[in-house]
Amino acid sequence: MIKDRNIHYKYKKDFVPVATFTTFDGRSTGTGADDTLQDAVSEASLFELPDGGNGLGVVGLKQAAAGSIARNFFPLPSYWDTGNDIHVRVWWTEEGTSSSEITYNILYEELSLGASPAAGSTELDTPLVADPHCGVANGINATKWGTINADSLSADYLIVDVEMEVESADLNAVLLGIEWAYLPKLTDGAQGKLTDDPTDA
Repeated sequence: MIKDRNIHYKYKKDFVPVATFTTFDGRSTGTGADDTLQDAVSEASLFELPDGGNGLGVVGLKQAAAGSIARNFFPLPSYWDTGNDIHVRVWWTEEGTSSSEITYNILYEELSLGASPAAGSTELDTPLVADPHCGVANGINATKWGTINADSLSADYLIVDVEMEVESADLNAVLLGIEWAYLPKLTDGAQGKLTDDPTDA
């Protein structure tokens, strides 16, 4: 019999396009009291075709200013092995050729059935770092992986906020979505981890 601790599990990855997110908050370009979150539907150029307008299936969200949020809601997947680290990264693009950096922040909220929804307030244990654009017009980029530590998640559902935190002045980035990497939950008991953390970004 093969013991669970001897199995070299492979990370499974799921991509969640931003077009499937549930809420979008855009920050106005005002200052002081006028600098408030507003429904992003009222902002110009909400969704774009960042592949040069060629209709190649790439659709993203233009976040007008720092502080803009794309929010997603979903039940905590039963097939995530939350006894091991859960990793997440952001996919994005830019129409120009600048190699400047952008910083995204991911916050999440764990909630139980019967609880009212709430905005994400818990930061990743390993946060996302500033990510430089590849320098190719409409080139698709992925940030380094951020991490939620093992044994951190136990809720019925999650609300996940993707915030465009800092953007270089010469960028006009478009958010494409987020990617999760996790060990699949295959047993009722604890699963050992032999696999190295993902590094393909």
